[in-house]
Amino acid sequence: MMISNVRVISDIRVLALVSLALFLIYNLLPFFWLYLYDYEILNLLVRNGESAIFESTNITSIFILVISVTSRVSLVVKTSWSRVMFIGVQVLSVFLLAVSGVSVASPLASCIGYTLVLVDGAILFRLITN
Repeated sequence: MMISNVRVISDIRVLALVSLALFLIYNLLPFFWLYLYDYEILNLLVRNGESAIFESTNITSIFILVISVTSRVSLVVKTSWSRVMFIGVQVLSVFLLAVSGVSVASPLASCIGYTLVLVDGAILFRLITN
């Protein structure tokens, strides 16, 4: 049976709000590791970024967090530069992922991160096809 009438979410703002919520949860999750995981798992999680080509500092991490949140908020309020900024942040994220070393994630963080990638992909699709 073929689906003839597929509805696509036309409003990028809804996707941007979902993306913003998931992004904030994903980035705030390490503050709750102490309450969620045992000592052995915590020892694994803190090794994130080992053998990285680019060592991320706190200033770099905060800068990336700010531009990522700003790009998602700009999609919600529909500024003129939101499309370029969001696509630019995604390209920057791919580059930083390639040089950031070993990635260690908990199952919860992996689920949230995977869902975030799917939502961001839907936003990119809508931005490129419009």
